[in-house]
Amino acid sequence: MPVTVIPRDVLTRWNSLNDMLRYCVEHQHPIETFTAQHRDLRKFELGDDEWELIEQLCNVLKVWRA
Repeated sequence: MPVTVIPRDVLTRWNSLNDMLRYCVEHQHPIETFTAQHRDLRKFELGDDEWELIEQLCNVLKVWRA
């Protein structure tokens, strides 16, 4: 998988939150692997319910995507 950067949520940029969340859902496995390997990041690990909520939010925000 090529090295990429997570899009940032920018208040003045339309759909930036959607872009960021969609990227995270697409890269869920590498994100989980990375946080599991670094003890100081384990507090930021997301549970299955939280990942599902993000996916649902992506579906809602998709309606507003131009």
